[in-house]
Amino acid sequence: MSKHVEEWVAATPVPHKAHQPSAGLGRNIQGNENWDGKVLSFEDLFVQLPPGGGPVLGQATVALRGVRRLANPGGGPPLYAQRRVGWVAQRDRVVVVESHRRVEARADGKFRAVGGWAPATVELLDASRLPDRTQGEIPDDSISGNRGKMQGATGAATATDRQATDEILVTGRDALQYLPHEIRLGVSQAIPSPEFHVGGAVRWTDTQGQISRHEVNLMAMQGQRAVVVMASTQGRSGWWQADQITYDFVRPVGEALPGVTAAGAIGR
Repeated sequence: MSKHVEEWVAATPVPHKAHQPSAGLGRNIQGNENWDGKVLSFEDLFVQLPPGGGPVLGQATVALRGVRRLANPGGGPPLYAQRRVGWVAQRDRVVVVESHRRVEARADGKFRAVGGWAPATVELLDASRLPDRTQGEIPDDSISGNRGKMQGATGAATATDRQATDEILVTGRDALQYLPHEIRLGVSQAIPSPEFHVGGAVRWTDTQGQISRHEVNLMAMQGQRAVVVMASTQGRSGWWQADQITYDFVRPVGEALPGVTAAGAIGR
């Protein structure tokens, strides 16, 4: 990406309402079997965005697979919950929200929901200065068949790939794999060992079932820095339009998000 910009408005156009979205579940942009997930928005976290922070530049909300064991404040048997996590990037800050829905174990070992979704944590990370923002067009290296052969940004499995077992890291790592090598490399160099890595991919199809658009939104955070990537490609154009925002925070991520650890645990 080569164009530096200082515009503080969202850059991603909204697809036509006739186009149907579905969320990606794998690391490859090809194949219908990877695109049958439910698309979530910030409203699905059931929390209002706190006032202030400047214009919204980008956002993503994802459902984390599996369930999380929670401490029981009453000292009884352990509690379990499903989790959704979302972030909103604004000019002056980043907002991170985790919502829970209580579940309980059935006799067959599976879980069933026993309540509705409710926010568990709402954290604000204030920027220490105006973020850096770059935009540009990048060729899609998946056309040459390289994407399926690549693990991580450099073509080899990274430490994060091997160690990330918590979904708070896995969703962002997987979303990153949809993107061209140049973007993956830039994110991994800026944020080599994420403490928070959340993102998702969405595909739109038109009324004829033809693919009209892919979009990836992700955020990676480490120390006092975060990188947000919002990228999209139209049909099979062969190019991605990418928007990257880099934040420096007033406080380290581990301090601002006390539940986040290097292992990716939030809300323990």
